[in-house]
Amino acid sequence: MKLVLDQNMPRQWLAVLREAGHDAILWAEVGPSNADDIEICRWADANGRIVVTLDLDFGTILRATGALGPSVIILRARDGRPPRLERDVLWVLERYWFDLKEGVLIMLEHDRHRVRRFRSGEGMHMPDFYCDEVLSGRLAVEIVAETDTVLAFRHTRPHYATHIVVTPKRHVESLAEIDPGDGLLREHIAVVQEAAALVVDERGGAHVVTNLGKYQDSKHLHFHVGAD
Repeated sequence: MKLVLDQNMPRQWLAVLREAGHDAILWAEVGPSNADDIEICRWADANGRIVVTLDLDFGTILRATGALGPSVIILRARDGRPPRLERDVLWVLERYWFDLKEGVLIMLEHDRHRVRRFRSGEGMHMPDFYCDEVLSGRLAVEIVAETDTVLAFRHTRPHYATHIVVTPKRHVESLAEIDPGDGLLREHIAVVQEAAALVVDERGGAHVVTNLGKYQDSKHLHFHVGAD
């Protein structure tokens, strides 16, 4: 990703982002120190760079002007320094790479993140990756199994050498929210078993995981099936 760090961002972020393979620069390398936020936004948009900042005013500017770019990541932290935020920022860059190219405002706080996509005109919301991206067809995926109600596909940003996600086509927030007698749950587990068998054949074993509460980033029921 091509990034420009606002003037309030500590220099330590350059090394963090560059080591992760991102093309990161400081605003001070390309523009005057007295530049206002609008000037930085215009430059970033013209040069295809994502703004990373601690300044909430960037969000205000984008909402007030109705601009479709640049993408902005705002860190809501006391001092904005690594390493506490490092993992979360790198995860957001991987998780929202498509949206960041299209135009998005991401507010990253210590225990959650919020997303506003410019082109949809939507407000800030907690994300549902599986409905918003995969089931809508917006993001192409490699399907490994499918029924009328359940989809299994290879993870687009895998954490394992073989990593399959199994999710229902109907929106269900989490495993805790589905009725045990719901036929969808039985069909979902059957597809999880099918995916697990595939992973075991490839890797000799498999992890089967679903997350709840603060550990569940996308509020749509899904199982991760994977192995290294």
